[in-house]
Amino acid sequence: MIPFVCTIGRNLSKWTTILEASAVMGAVMVVGGCDPTVPIYKDSNESNVYFSLYGQVGPKGGTVRVERLRDSVNIGAPPLGSETVTLKRKKTRSVDTLRRERGRVGELPVHNYRVPPLKPGEEYQIAVEGRRGKVTSATVQVPVHRPVVTVFDSLQYCRPSRPGFPERMALPVQVRADSVERIGRVAATYTRAGISETGRHTVSANEIEGASFRIPIRTNSDLIDLFVKIYDPPDFEPPPPVFAEHMQVTVVAVGAEWPGSELNEAQLEEYATPGRYSNVRQGVGVVVGIHSGQADVPVGAFEPGKLPSCP
Repeated sequence: MIPFVCTIGRNLSKWTTILEASAVMGAVMVVGGCDPTVPIYKDSNESNVYFSLYGQVGPKGGTVRVERLRDSVNIGAPPLGSETVTLKRKKTRSVDTLRRERGRVGELPVHNYRVPPLKPGEEYQIAVEGRRGKVTSATVQVPVHRPVVTVFDSLQYCRPSRPGFPERMALPVQVRADSVERIGRVAATYTRAGISETGRHTVSANEIEGASFRIPIRTNSDLIDLFVKIYDPPDFEPPPPVFAEHMQVTVVAVGAEWPGSELNEAQLEEYATPGRYSNVRQGVGVVVGIHSGQADVPVGAFEPGKLPSCP
C-alpha cells in the first residue's frame, strides 16, 4: 500500500474540512489507514530545500507542478534553480529526467514538468533533487482499467403540468461506471453555442457491486446553474434550464494514493502548507495516478414550443 501522510490527529473529518476550504469537496470513497512513518515536512531554517508537488498523471501523461516550499504562496517567484526532476518506473527501475514547461495559473507563473504517458497498473516515483542532495518524492499507481461508462438515457426536456413550475425541465440521466475501484471525479460537460460548462457529480456515485457505480446526473440543476452565473436577490426566481446541444460524462479512476475526496484543483493559497494530508516524502502535496473514461449522452430532438409533458 502506498503510504499516506496524515493531518494532525490523523482525523479524516479534519482533513476533509481543510480540503473543502481548498475547493476539494465531496467524499465518495473509504480511506485506508495512514502510515505515520512517512516523513512529513516541518517548517525549519532549511525548509527552502524541500518542495511541493501537485499533479495528475496517467496513460495520457500529465504534468506535475514543482515549487520550493518557502515560495509556494507566491507561486513562481523566485524561479527554481538547478533542481532535477525525474520519473522512475518501479517495475523496470528505468529513470527519465523530466522537462520543465513554463506555465501560468491565472496571472501567476508556475513550474510544470511534463510527464510522458504511463502504463496502467504500474507504480512510478516522481522525485525532485535540490541543493545539498535533498530529495522530495511522491509514488503513484496508475489504475489498471479505463472506466467503462454506460449511459442509459438521452438528455430530454419536458413541460411541467403543475402550475408554478418553470416552463420546462431537463430530465435526469442515469449512468453506470464499471471497472473502477476508486472514483476521483465524475463530471458532466454541456455545450451550448460553442461554450462548454461542467457540472460535478462525484458525490452522487453509489457503489452497486465490486468495481461498479451507479451515477444519477441531475441535468436540470446543471443547466440552470452552469449557464446563469449571476448573483440574485433571495426572492429571485431561477430561469428554466437552457437547451444543451451536446453532453458528455467523464469518470476518472484514481490510484491507491488518493485519500477519498473529489479530485479537483485546490486554491493557490492553500498549496504547500505544512501539517496537511500529503503523499509526498520530504515535502508536501498530492500527486495522483488517474485513468479516465468518457461517454457521450444523446440529446433528444425537441422543439422549444412543443415539449412533451413531464412524466
